[in-house]
Amino acid sequence: MSGGIFISYRRDDTRQAAGRLADDLVVAFGREHIFRDIETIEIGVDFTQALEKALGECEVMLVLIGHLWSGITDAQGVRRLGKADDWIRAEIVTALQRGIRVVPVLVDGAELPAASELPEDLQPLLRRQALELADARWASDVARLVEGLRALPGLALKPTVATPPSPVHRPGVSKVWVRGWLPSSSCSRPTARPFCRPTPCGP
Repeated sequence: MSGGIFISYRRDDTRQAAGRLADDLVVAFGREHIFRDIETIEIGVDFTQALEKALGECEVMLVLIGHLWSGITDAQGVRRLGKADDWIRAEIVTALQRGIRVVPVLVDGAELPAASELPEDLQPLLRRQALELADARWASDVARLVEGLRALPGLALKPTVATPPSPVHRPGVSKVWVRGWLPSSSCSRPTARPFCRPTPCGP
């Protein structure tokens, strides 16, 4: 995934938006350049090592922030972002510390949390220019995001797919007989008469 895009998200917050965005970015940049944990990490692979590898290869991280992002708790009622071993916190902090470009993506009207809601090592995220991603404007918002991503130096682009050559037709015309309805010259009511349609010969 060298020169790729890392999508960070809470499954309980922006799972559907993350999947939809990933699909659109695959079209723009190619599947091999998009990292999203549920699809990218193979079964049996160490999660920590896979994340470390992806973070080492990505050029930009998109942090999807929904209305629940900062307040989601674990089974014991502890806020996840407040835990040092929280995966989302760890991957964002690692990206910030390594100088990776981190882009907050505000989903469906969500706002950046206040600094008081974030641990100190996550607060630099609030100083990053954010983008909006709304269901009602999905196509235009994604197009704006893709345009901004394409302008970043070092971001891998999807390889250009060669256009297949046009089929070569042999000279001449063959006739394909099709039974259809043609108007009768003596009556406005259609009558069934065979007619032929010229079509190019196949190779």
